[in-house]
Amino acid sequence: MLSIPCSSVLSSLLRCGCALHLFPYRYDPYEKRVHPPSQNSRHVFNFHRFVINGMTLFAMVRFFLASRTTTELPLLLKILNIAWIGVYSLTAIGFYQIANNGEDIGTFVNSLLQYVDEVQAAPKVEKRAKRPGEIEQEKKLAKYLTIGFVLFAINPAIHVMLVEESPCAPHFTSSLILPCTGYPGGSEFKLVDKLPFIVLEYYLTSLIFTTLSFNWAIILLGLSWILVELQKMGSSLKRSNPFTISKTTFPIVPYRTLEYLMTLLNSAFRPYLATLPALLVAVVAILLFGSPVRGTLLLRVLTPLAISGRVVTENKSVLASMRRRMEFVPPAKKREKKLEKVMLRSCNRLRCEAGSLYTFETSIVATCLDNGMQLTLNMLVTFM
Repeated sequence: MLSIPCSSVLSSLLRCGCALHLFPYRYDPYEKRVHPPSQNSRHVFNFHRFVINGMTLFAMVRFFLASRTTTELPLLLKILNIAWIGVYSLTAIGFYQIANNGEDIGTFVNSLLQYVDEVQAAPKVEKRAKRPGEIEQEKKLAKYLTIGFVLFAINPAIHVMLVEESPCAPHFTSSLILPCTGYPGGSEFKLVDKLPFIVLEYYLTSLIFTTLSFNWAIILLGLSWILVELQKMGSSLKRSNPFTISKTTFPIVPYRTLEYLMTLLNSAFRPYLATLPALLVAVVAILLFGSPVRGTLLLRVLTPLAISGRVVTENKSVLASMRRRMEFVPPAKKREKKLEKVMLRSCNRLRCEAGSLYTFETSIVATCLDNGMQLTLNMLVTFM
């Protein structure tokens, strides 16, 4: 599922987040598991959450006040201010989710880490030969994780440059302290005057990207885990004897395990999943100033939308294979056949249920959302 370098990067993210108390857990580097935090760690996490909630409200109020003044706010700063409100809101939702569903998220993270360890530690004789599609999927997963972690590492440093360039932008705290007379105001002040606000902005962006990267990586890996197990299940069904009833013919227990994992994923990450697609695509579209084509292309990289769609497709294939096996069961196995039919009817569909974009895994939803973003930006340019 994950190569050793990728799993090492994931462990480093967990270790860093827990050490900085950005996640309410205590990471054990020897067991490679997360545990409940100490009381002090919980207090520091709550402080980070309070800061993000305060900055979300601050960005909203400052944008409202700036739009009411006689000094015209440049369009670029309007776009940045709106984007900052969206990013702060998404981060606040991420903190709310971890604070309220922390136990469920910790259980899911430990299950995921245990699965990765078991796959990597399995002897080569027990590992079946990987199909070309599985190898390609692992490469894509490694690529997505690499892109995500690289962006996580460099984004805070890039964003602090905005404070140096535009310290008088309303969504920066420097606009309250520095004697700003206009926009952007970067050349009016020395670097020493702007340095404390650059440090503060680096802290805020680190909170943002650490929280978003954590949620994004765990959801992506969780869906990939379910997809890999469904593919193994489908491969076993194809190789099994259709005239016998066995665990290979009707893998109810493994399927129930995947249902439990998907239920836990939907429950633990529901606030994030329900808001991530719309808010993130809105922010990307605004920053790209209404480029629907780029927004659609970035959608599959920024969200686990493509993986979610493949889970649904593979799940339909597995259930169809299990139903076809029922037609070949001999009459002597009539009682077992009835039992398997009842159990098969109780198998629910595996689907990432939270959020509109996770309900319909098709490009038409992304296109409709892009059209909505384009109309929003036209209104932004016309009336603001």
